[in-house]
Amino acid sequence: MARCRAQKNAGYWTSSAGKVFHDGMDDPISWTYPSNQTAWLRCGAGDLMDANGNYCGVTEKSTLQYTDEDLSLAEGLKRMQLGHASGKPWWISIGNHRPHTTFRVPAGFHGPELYPKTGGNATDPTADVVQPCKNCEAPIGAPWMSGNWQGGDINDPAHSTGRYQGWPTDINGCPDCIIPNDRAIEYRRWYYAAVSWSDHKLGEAMAMLDTLGVADTTITVFHSDHGERPTYPLLSISSNADTAFSMHLLSLLAACCLLLAAAELAGR
Repeated sequence: MARCRAQKNAGYWTSSAGKVFHDGMDDPISWTYPSNQTAWLRCGAGDLMDANGNYCGVTEKSTLQYTDEDLSLAEGLKRMQLGHASGKPWWISIGNHRPHTTFRVPAGFHGPELYPKTGGNATDPTADVVQPCKNCEAPIGAPWMSGNWQGGDINDPAHSTGRYQGWPTDINGCPDCIIPNDRAIEYRRWYYAAVSWSDHKLGEAMAMLDTLGVADTTITVFHSDHGERPTYPLLSISSNADTAFSMHLLSLLAACCLLLAAAELAGR
């Protein structure tokens, strides 16, 4: 039984917005008020994007001037207000797609804006804020299924070697298909920006608790469904490396797919 359904059965007012269960999946019986299944908005016309389609930033020319995190957060805040108005204890789940690929963020959160290519070292002001991984080589003898499973989450020519399954992607895995540092650094830059964007949306949810006057009487849980730490050598979750599937509770290095699960406890 999902925890949210258990809370509903215990008398809580429950609802959700965004990616709480996996995309396209839901547990309607868990909700007092229907969930919102926010669409996943990927890179589109007018966005600033890389040639391989891994990241993009909203610009003045973008057809969509918002991200799906804007939509899920708006629906989540609405449900927080409804839950508070119900007079019951409440449980609201708000799911976030980012920092899952593709890394789509608004203006002000573009990779180079938050993590510039200079100023990363006090002794060398020209150093990039984002540095390559320290151990980028594949372990000797790594089995084929241990890295970049089904091509990995990052689209890159380095994953199209044809050595294991055939061009254009090594869909059965390729642990030694290593992305060159110049491109890997850019993917990491925009990944970090997507993490910062998720953190910003979490802040908006926390601000609503202040607005409702229940910040001190609400349990807030911020967690991820898996890790996606951009280190050796794959920059994705499609690996059995420890950094790819460890879940970092309350850590911004994880892929944060659940922004907020709150239960108001005041007076109860």
